[in-house]
Amino acid sequence: MFLIYGDGKTLSTVLEQLKHGHQLQQRGDLSSAEKIYRTVLDAEPENIHALNLVAAICVNSNRFKDAVKFIEKALGIRSNDPQALVNYALGLKGLGRAGEALKAARQSLELNPGNPLALNVTGSLLLDDKKAEEAATYFKKAVELDSGYFEAWSNLSSALKKVRNFQAAMAAAERALKLNPSSSKAEINIAEIYVEQGRFDKAATHYKRALSLQPDDISLMIKLAHSYREIEKSVEAMALFTRVIELDKNNADAYEAIGLLKEQMGDLQSAEELLLKSIQIKPNNATAHYQLAQLKGRQSTQEEVAAMESVLAQGSLKNKDKRYLLFGLAHASDQLEDREKAFAMWSAANAIKAVSNPYDKEGRENYYRTLLTEIPKAMGCMIPEDQMDRRPVFVVGMPRSGNTLTGQILASHPDVCNLGEVSYGYDVAQSVYELTGVHYPEGLEKLSGQQLAFLGEEYLRRYPDPERDKLRLVDNTPLNFQHVGLLATILPGARFINCVRNPVDTCFSIYKLPFGGEQSYSHSLEALAHQYNEYCQLLSEWKRLFPKRILDVCYEDTVADLEGQCRRVLEFLDLPYDDAVLEFHHSKRMIRTPSASQVRQPIYKDSVMAWKKYERYLGPLIENLKF
Repeated sequence: MFLIYGDGKTLSTVLEQLKHGHQLQQRGDLSSAEKIYRTVLDAEPENIHALNLVAAICVNSNRFKDAVKFIEKALGIRSNDPQALVNYALGLKGLGRAGEALKAARQSLELNPGNPLALNVTGSLLLDDKKAEEAATYFKKAVELDSGYFEAWSNLSSALKKVRNFQAAMAAAERALKLNPSSSKAEINIAEIYVEQGRFDKAATHYKRALSLQPDDISLMIKLAHSYREIEKSVEAMALFTRVIELDKNNADAYEAIGLLKEQMGDLQSAEELLLKSIQIKPNNATAHYQLAQLKGRQSTQEEVAAMESVLAQGSLKNKDKRYLLFGLAHASDQLEDREKAFAMWSAANAIKAVSNPYDKEGRENYYRTLLTEIPKAMGCMIPEDQMDRRPVFVVGMPRSGNTLTGQILASHPDVCNLGEVSYGYDVAQSVYELTGVHYPEGLEKLSGQQLAFLGEEYLRRYPDPERDKLRLVDNTPLNFQHVGLLATILPGARFINCVRNPVDTCFSIYKLPFGGEQSYSHSLEALAHQYNEYCQLLSEWKRLFPKRILDVCYEDTVADLEGQCRRVLEFLDLPYDDAVLEFHHSKRMIRTPSASQVRQPIYKDSVMAWKKYERYLGPLIENLKF
């Protein structure tokens, strides 16, 4: 058959026209290609190839209703066409009809199991449905069939990140970037893997590259700014947040982020104003409500409480936002001394996370037992004398045990630099796998003395150049208590300050804060007791293995006798006493922990035995604590 155009000329056969249209489509000239396909359909309304091709263009231009209309016509002609079915899945996915889309994608794969596009679409739908592990299997098949399939490599990276297989996720993301070096999506994938690992310096590098490819992308500006904030580049973070507001004066997220940054820098009045502005723009901004409620030095008003309750009553919040709102209401109720309501709110908030991130009691015990089995094997290796670097100091302990306060006191000494809560210890532990092929801690026994020395050097290389000349460099990451054995072995000159506090106060203080999924013990009073017991047991063994290198610092003793405790800590670190440590609350350094507001104030006693007011609710915690 020939197509006749308006001028009466015969241009080509249908097949030639379809080929020409497909060439234009491949070159990105979708408009010209669509015109050709529609001309074919005018002449042959049931041409299944033209229907499929024009539907694909509709999908690529986000005209999903049109896409579904064309594909349903194609499927009416040939119901078992695998290409039509995968296009149908894409169209339905775009319309939010995920269940029907997955069914169509699976039907396509039954007819043609070797179609990389169908595999990728199926995986994408499963990933959207939070079935990351299953999704990864489809993406892997897709890239096995087509090693140059950028989209599948990128999606594989996202799926592997979700299941916390960061090494494989990074390999997939880097493969995607190699296939498409100018892809902002690939750069963002790599950045987000680093974010999940707490490596915000690396994340910032890749977010910055992505932003250079999409310079007006507001969401990217916010992500990069958050990364800058995490690595204490407050000036750069503030500049980006300010730029966001210049581009979008009603960006509630930016106002909230600047408010949080102001709090961390000690400007509580500006923080309050900015958070209120965020809520004014976006009344259901749950995290802004929470941040405002927990801001030190102010009490939530009845209007603010009513606003939170109104948002909660709407019932439309996602679990993450609902959780923050509940924590905000709990804090406000606690201020108003409505203890029954406050505890009910904390319990409801924690119950949400306890379901999605249950505490693995047996797994935690096995992990700590393995640490204590493997570390002594590594301790037998000799570390070179020149690695007796005495700069590293680790402030460790359970969260909410006075870690931030201790770190802030040390940071006020002229010979000390506090690096904040950094990922260096975690990164060194992860490097065990790279050296041995066996995951930490089991891989420790396979490390040679040379490899242990390399890990120590790797840690020291992470120190920022401007701070290297300080006598002591403090890593303020509390959960490094798990890595004391490894860090003490590879850094034989390092010292450890273990922060301790009344165990009920410690655990209850954790329970009152929206900790993330990684700290799964924080969402249940019973789990908190178990975790605290395990922590105490582990520290007891570290002290036995590394005598005179770990100093316990009790929060209550610091509150009772600040100068005495400061002198004790500085003596342990072989540092001269300096009165500046008593003025820790005047420090201008950023503080990125929930204690940001508290440590801007002189020592106060409100937090000592604070749990007593809630004693009648804390039976499951108190009864299970052993230490």
